Amino acid sequence: MKSAIIILLISIISLSLNAQMAYKLVEKPDEGSCFNYDIEDEKGKLIKLPKHIRESLLCPYSVGLNGNFLTYVDGLKVKLYNLKTKEDHQLFTLYEDIDGFSFPAWSKSGKEVMFVIINQQMKHDYKSMCRIIYLKLNDNGSIESKRKFDRAVNFDCGSVCSSMPGTDFMFDEKGNIKFKIHWSQSEDEEKFETIEL
Repeated sequence: MKSAIIILLISIISLSLNAQMAYKLVEKPDEGSCFNYDIEDEKGKLIKLPKHIRESLLCPYSVGLNGNFLTYVDGLKVKLYNLKTKEDHQLFTLYEDIDGFSFPAWSKSGKEVMFVIINQQMKHDYKSMCRIIYLKLNDNGSIESKRKFDRAVNFDCGSVCSSMPGTDFMFDEKGNIKFKIHWSQSEDEEKFETIEL
């Protein structure tokens, strides 16, 4: 009986430690303007990842980590990997001829995420030069709902174009989408609009 209780206590402690595990995305400078990334636990130990995810963290097109949800790009597929459950979910697919793609912006709850796709030529039935992709996720990271908003979100271009989460687009204090209007579309360079969800 005592051994059963001890095993049960060890299991409960182990589960609670795993539930509280904090992951962090660690930036590793590479040659040129590239950055490679690793994921570490709270003790600084590298997390083992599947090969295709490890490769996607080498000079990534986009990457983000919130809690145990890692977003990354695999070819043209934007995916989410749940570090806790080891489940891999496809979120959406990018067109090959877009001008750029953002890193993700997360809501306070960690259950909502959005990205900005830049498509200045407005190909593929875009109604504006950018598309905001908003996703509501369930507890394991699969999609509960998805919405698209074509808007002139601010972005900058170098070798590729990018819109900056937290600066150009974000969730506001009420949980709505807030974005800065692209400089070419407004005389006020700091003009923001809100999309109520």
